[in-house]
Amino acid sequence: MNKNIFNRIGRILLIIIILFFTLFSLDAGSFLGWIIHMIPSFLLIIILLISWKWNFVGGIILILVGLLTIFFFDTYKSIISLLIITIPMIICGTIFMLAKKTKS
Repeated sequence: MNKNIFNRIGRILLIIIILFFTLFSLDAGSFLGWIIHMIPSFLLIIILLISWKWNFVGGIILILVGLLTIFFFDTYKSIISLLIITIPMIICGTIFMLAKKTKS
């Protein structure tokens, strides 16, 4: 298996997650509302840049953000929101951590 496959899968998955959050931010009516709703996307872009350089650190941050979304977005109340918002971030963080493990 190619060593970079986990890097590519993790990056593509995180870009899809960012696009998903960005899609919902475009629904805001005013310009300032759009900017406010883009904050999660901006934070995920920063995490993407960190994980692009340092896989393990980015993976840990992404797992922590995924766990924080359980309480911040109250995803524990609905299994659907847990599966859509939280689980992909935790899986993506795990993939980045696996990418670091396969490099060494």
